Amino acid sequence: MFFQNKKLQLAGVLLLAAALRFVFLADNPPGLFRDEADKGYTTYSLIKTGKDLGGHKWPLQIQSFGAYTSPFYHWLSIPSIRILGLNVFSTRLIAAIAGVLACGAVYLLGRAWASEKLGLLSALILAVSPWHLLFSRWANQGILMTLFIPLALWATWRALEISEDKRLKSLAWILLAGMFWGISWNTYAPARLFVPLFMASIFLIQIAFSPRRFSDGIRLVLAGLTSVAVASPFILDILFHWEETQTRLKFLTGGEPLTWGGFLLNYLKHWDPGYLFLYGDENLRHHVPGEGQLNVFEVVFGLIGIFGLFKTTGLWRGWLLAWLLLSPVPAAITNEGLPHALRTLMIVPGFSLLAGVGVALAAHWLTQKSSVLSFAAIAILIVAQTVFVGYLFFQKFPNDEKAAYAWETGLVEALKWTEVSRGPTELCTLTGVLEYPEAYLQFVLKPDPGSIQRGGGYPGYHFLPLGRATDPRRDTAEGLYLERAYFAGKPPNWKKVPPPEEYEKMDLYWRLYRVTTP
Repeated sequence: MFFQNKKLQLAGVLLLAAALRFVFLADNPPGLFRDEADKGYTTYSLIKTGKDLGGHKWPLQIQSFGAYTSPFYHWLSIPSIRILGLNVFSTRLIAAIAGVLACGAVYLLGRAWASEKLGLLSALILAVSPWHLLFSRWANQGILMTLFIPLALWATWRALEISEDKRLKSLAWILLAGMFWGISWNTYAPARLFVPLFMASIFLIQIAFSPRRFSDGIRLVLAGLTSVAVASPFILDILFHWEETQTRLKFLTGGEPLTWGGFLLNYLKHWDPGYLFLYGDENLRHHVPGEGQLNVFEVVFGLIGIFGLFKTTGLWRGWLLAWLLLSPVPAAITNEGLPHALRTLMIVPGFSLLAGVGVALAAHWLTQKSSVLSFAAIAILIVAQTVFVGYLFFQKFPNDEKAAYAWETGLVEALKWTEVSRGPTELCTLTGVLEYPEAYLQFVLKPDPGSIQRGGGYPGYHFLPLGRATDPRRDTAEGLYLERAYFAGKPPNWKKVPPPEEYEKMDLYWRLYRVTTP
């Protein structure tokens, strides 16, 4: 019954996606990155005061680490943090939910484009994609692109396929498509370039090749105008803070004008086979060691899928190719950390659909020989990929030392233990080998957001200059000192304060010392 009931199959795919994204969510990734801490506490500030940490009332851009960013992740996190409190799980919850819903959105899109089979296969491939899975497990805005862009495409396709005599129904889908495009545009900064380029490409494809080019053109223009209306408050706010936007862009480009040659080189880095198939993004917050950005399943069937696009029909093929080819463009105009898996995250559902085409074609070939062979071969490959992804994420990744450093493993526990150990008037000095320590203190201590907005400090805590570790020759005052474990060699008057079992996670990476007069 399961293998014949499409609704049960979809439910199975979504349950698998949910299991991979929700299990051990608070503990894996194995730490809390500063961006997550900042998102969590900023959302907490919005709940308590209606203002971000810069004191802006319900802002259309969130001020974070001296820059401005989209507010959507913060807004969507308000219910989870209000209900569950400020913690790692509640901060990451929206990413996990968006990751599961993205699989559903890809199913809808694949079904609308070609068939139920393509929708189910593509959703399943996305569910076990390590690239998508990693970003579904920590608080980042990029994951929202993988939900709203497929939804926008689905609604747009539905708007175009409705006959011309059903104007009200068509208009409803046009408005829905425009709303999704407007939201997609503001999910994450790279989408602000990608979405207009993608919408323009779809428009050109339809007026060039559609038999209803005039009707399609009108509908797409209406969807575009609706998206502009939805995004207009955010566009105006960006223009109002244009100086800050330019400053951020100069930082990302290294302050140097980008040449066409530089852009092309940056673009091609995102198609490097080593990056895609072997070693992935160098940033271990963007990549799980053990595979490239794409898994073997996606690589093999993606290549078959390219061939499969020539074996099928439909203008959606042009949409899919435009999606894949345009996704690296926003990252390519920057010079920071390339190739960049987060800024190109919108490409992942496109890869899943391409691989879905490949699986469907391979299944068709095998079915000509034996339907049993076809089913068995694909089932074995899917199970093997799921098991391997499970091993990477839940066995290897949490125990990887390099990943632990990238994720600041144990720091939340270390700060909790510090607060428990610190006397009423005792000062704790935090190592300078830690960027934005205030974000972590805000997350753990949960100080009054109003005080932080007014420029208040953190009583009982002192920050060393960025880059300077604790040094017994210079840091002679009595009190507590929190340092990374690899700076562990200290004189006798630096007494380690051993953590209890509930905070033992910190002990591999952090040390808390109490300094007394020699």
